[in-house]
Amino acid sequence: VSQSRYPHDSRGETRETQPTPKEFKKLTLDQIKAKLDTLHGAPVTPESDRMEQRLVERWAELDPLSAATYAAQAVDAGALDKLLQVVMAIWAKSDPVAASAWAVSLSSPDLREKAVRQIYRTWSATDPGTAATSLSRLPKGSSQTIAAEAIGENYAQTNLTQALEWTKTLTGAVRNSALRAVLGKWTQTDPQGAAKWIVQQGYEIQWSAVQRLASDWVRKDPSTALAYGTSLAGSSLGSKLGLGPIQRRFMESALNTLISSDPRGAATWLATPAGSTYFNDAAPSVAGTDQGVGCGNQRDCQVGHFRFPH
Repeated sequence: VSQSRYPHDSRGETRETQPTPKEFKKLTLDQIKAKLDTLHGAPVTPESDRMEQRLVERWAELDPLSAATYAAQAVDAGALDKLLQVVMAIWAKSDPVAASAWAVSLSSPDLREKAVRQIYRTWSATDPGTAATSLSRLPKGSSQTIAAEAIGENYAQTNLTQALEWTKTLTGAVRNSALRAVLGKWTQTDPQGAAKWIVQQGYEIQWSAVQRLASDWVRKDPSTALAYGTSLAGSSLGSKLGLGPIQRRFMESALNTLISSDPRGAATWLATPAGSTYFNDAAPSVAGTDQGVGCGNQRDCQVGHFRFPH
């Protein structure tokens, strides 16, 4: 494996005209390694980064295993993550099973997670069902969790019904990761539909899913999300949260998200009758934001120069 140019020093500037795309496609493995050797020790610049990436892309087409080894060593030594990502994407298109087996064997947790994420992101973009089935072959732990997230994002876009059924076959952190990813796509366009599905599930799935629903929904439509969370939603939403731990978890996530993204809007809502139940718990967080929000009490909840009387 040709030695990576990382770490580098400032000596030995090497300037070489980049081959055209057609010329890259004609490079042999020996030629690729020779060109990479000329980069070793040269200053790292955007131009040299592009050259290295294109050479490694061609290398991955010829010999993905050795190209992956080179890329992992380079990224570990300071190269851009993109170098490893492009190799994993190319390998995943030709042999995702071999690529994933190599990725999980990496000793570096950081490199392993980056490689697994890219492989399953690429694989599930064209065949989410097979990628999902392969999940059980990965070692338990972060590899499965990261792969589940990557699969869920693409599965939800290609077949939401199958993606939801798949999440119910998983357990623990892997299920939570997959469910958050699937819901993340669904709630962007149809939070009410996602809410209706969630309340029809068992307690464990509701508990896992309701935070993502709340945070995404309150960004998209704060008034409707908060009305739903306070059980004030009518039948027009198609479902209704019952009082209890799930409802409290929803509201905690919704308010935390709203306070973070729109503290003025949060202060406004807390000063309303609907927000009175949550005022004592949430007002200190509103006051602690960096946008000049002050909520000393509900009767005098102010944001900058604005006051919102109860």
